[in-house]
Amino acid sequence: MTPLLRGLLQHKRRRIALKKQRTKKNKEKASEYAKLLAKRMKEAKEKRQEQIAKRRRLSSLKASTS
Repeated sequence: MTPLLRGLLQHKRRRIALKKQRTKKNKEKASEYAKLLAKRMKEAKEKRQEQIAKRRRLSSLKASTS
């Protein structure tokens, strides 16, 4: 093998390796973001449920005192 060909093949291997690393990193980040998003959605849902329950309690108290 000529030194030129060796260099070309090495660069190609490195390019492919970097591409694989980027792909892996992006998948991990996407997974992490999906978990964070799910957590925030769950918290928002719980907060809404608490607000609805609070409104129901207040309206039932008003109705019972009237």
